[in-house]
Amino acid sequence: MRDDGSTDGTLEVLRSRGLDAERGEHVGFVRSFGAVLARADADFVAFCDQDDVWLPDKVSRAVARLEGVSGPALYCGRLSVVDERLEPLGLSPLPRRGLSFANALVESQAAGCTLVLNRAARELVGEFPAEAVSHDWWIYLVLSAFGEIVYGSRPMILFRKHTGQAFGIGVGTIDSLRAKLTRGTSVLPQVRAFAREYGDRLGGEELRILERFLGPEERLSSRLRYAARPDVYRQATRDQLLLRAKLALGHV
Repeated sequence: MRDDGSTDGTLEVLRSRGLDAERGEHVGFVRSFGAVLARADADFVAFCDQDDVWLPDKVSRAVARLEGVSGPALYCGRLSVVDERLEPLGLSPLPRRGLSFANALVESQAAGCTLVLNRAARELVGEFPAEAVSHDWWIYLVLSAFGEIVYGSRPMILFRKHTGQAFGIGVGTIDSLRAKLTRGTSVLPQVRAFAREYGDRLGGEELRILERFLGPEERLSSRLRYAARPDVYRQATRDQLLLRAKLALGHV
């Protein structure tokens, strides 16, 4: 466990409860998670952040689904959204269009607090580049290209929504945590970083999708043709329409 430079006694509380915790500098959540992941020596790794509530079988369910996978594998799942008093607000939407590399390039469906990686996945992911939008999105992208993704449709996390929190989940329409992040973030730096780090290992359909996505960046006519029939997709219809508009304008 890594304390990201807090000043409220968090480290002392953790150590008093017998947890292995270190004091680190405030480097942001992506690099902080990366520092912990790089040192993890375990068959399975789960991410824990904020004050979400893990349901009793969260870890056992994930491990049971991953134990039969020999190669790199990631488990992620649905969220049960609650308020500060743990009163239910709704569920995060199911990824009805499926989880794939074509989706991972432009949207994350893997909420960090639900992630569990096997050892092969941890070794595959390596260090997070500076361009990574978030640790969970980067992991989803890498595993969608080179591993297996297992999705749990039954919520295993009570995601506590606080008033004014940075990355919240909307009440009413219940957007996913990373869908909100996706809509306001340029994905191109992260995709270029992925191409730099893993492009020479890609083949077949994934390589074609990546090349087409990065290809029509300069010419308007190429962007318009690609936007009309893109290989990449987001889960929600409204988000897909917005994506196609951004592809046409070159603002994705």
